[in-house]
This record gives sequence, C-alpha cells and structure tokens, in this order.
Amino acid sequence: MKVNVKYIFKDEKVFKEEKIKAEKGQLLDSGDLPMIPDDMKFIDEFLFYEVKDDGKDEIIRKVEKTVVKDKGTQTELSKDDISKMEKQVNDFKEELDKLNSEITDKDKVSDKQKNIIKELEAEIESLKEKMKKDQKNKNLSAEMKKEMDKLTEKIKELEKKN
Repeated sequence: MKVNVKYIFKDEKVFKEEKIKAEKGQLLDSGDLPMIPDDMKFIDEFLFYEVKDDGKDEIIRKVEKTVVKDKGTQTELSKDDISKMEKQVNDFKEELDKLNSEITDKDKVSDKQKNIIKELEAEIESLKEKMKKDQKNKNLSAEMKKEMDKLTEKIKELEKKN
C-alpha cells in the first residue's frame, strides 16, 4: 500500500508531494519520509504516523524556506572601507611591480658580476694558500693582509648589490 506525503507552506501551497510504500499498522517516523532541501525546514511537530490502510493515509508536514546566512562571507562594507581596500590593492601592486623590476635588474647585474666574484674568490684562495705557507714561517707581510682585506671588501660590496 502507499501513503501520500505532502509538504506544504504556511499558505497551504504544496511544496512537494510523494507516495511512499508502507504496510498496514506500520509506524512511520520522520526518517521514513522524503528529505527536503538544505534551504528548507519543518515548522510543525511530527513524531510518527500509524498506517491504517483505509485509502485515506496521508501525512502532511508544514515547511518553510530558511534564510541561510554565512557569517563568514556576509560583510557590509562602507564606501570608505572599499576605497581603503582599493588604495591598499594599488599600493601592493606598485610595490610588487617595483620588486619585480629590482629582481630583473639584479639578474642583469649578477650575470656580469658572477665572473668578477669567481675571479676574486679564486684570488682569495690563492692568497690563502700563500698565507698558509707564510704562516709556517710566521712572516706574513702587511701588504698581503691589506690586499686580502680589499678583495674581501669588494666581494662584500658585490654580494650586497646582488
């Protein structure tokens, strides 16, 4: 046998109507009834319905649409707020453009300076080797120290530019 299930609004307009299978004497609860969409809710009380099989078996439930408010995304912004946000966006865009151009400039400079840095590092290594030999004699010349300091300073300057 079939039981007629009607979902109606307050104004008695039918939202949804379905027939479900049931046996005489069966107790139907809300879990046995068709589901409603997430944006709807029941506004009546329903515990269960006992199927009579008298040809008039009908369950009527009252429903209404719910207003779903997502508090995380629903924000009211004033014109000032919007203007401030637009200004921030523009400021960030300018800063990003500036940083991108600096990166591009650094790439150009670094290609030229990589060779110089490699040469200076090689020169420092050879001076270190000389220094190790001279350290054995404990006679490191002041001139050599000055030259190493100059080269180290040049490397630091080039790395800062990089």
